[in-house]
Amino acid sequence: MKTKSFIIAICVLVLFSAACEASMLFYHKPEFKGRVVDIDTKTPIEGAVVVAMYEKHTLNPPAGSYTNVIEVKETLTDNNGRFSFPSYTTFIHPLSYSGNCTFLIYKSGYGNLGKLGIEHYLSGKADKVWERTAIWNKSLIFRFMTDGTVEIPKLTTKEDMKDAWINAHIQGGSIDKDDIPVLLKTVTNENHNFMTNP
Repeated sequence: MKTKSFIIAICVLVLFSAACEASMLFYHKPEFKGRVVDIDTKTPIEGAVVVAMYEKHTLNPPAGSYTNVIEVKETLTDNNGRFSFPSYTTFIHPLSYSGNCTFLIYKSGYGNLGKLGIEHYLSGKADKVWERTAIWNKSLIFRFMTDGTVEIPKLTTKEDMKDAWINAHIQGGSIDKDDIPVLLKTVTNENHNFMTNP
């Protein structure tokens, strides 16, 4: 009887995994690559911090499920504005399944929308251009191209720069300062500039 219950439970979990387009015990994300450019001039932006946060969902009966970050990677754009993250594969908890990979792109003096769900743009699966405006300033437009190019606006006011800086804070939960040393150094320097030049 216990064996039959166990087999039924496994079948239910496998079916749930298939419905979520994910694999139990196995987490995989493809290579992500893109390019960051100025939305007005189309010139590449060198030295932008790009952070990838790999997330999974874990079943937590009877409460439902919860999401957490299982891996964080960061890099800087090169002199052509390009960046990439290699494919990532790992094993996960038997009651877990793959979630999204979210990204944060930050460069001092440029707009930043915080965490973005743009993995299909950076994996070559997007089929249309997406534009989004900043909540705090509707005149700031961000554009995401199907080839992985991310077009971001240059900022001209101190208020917009402070809002972009605030959106770059992603510590807490399953992300700590050891996961994001480059971003942390960048936002700390930016904070120093705000404090010394109010």
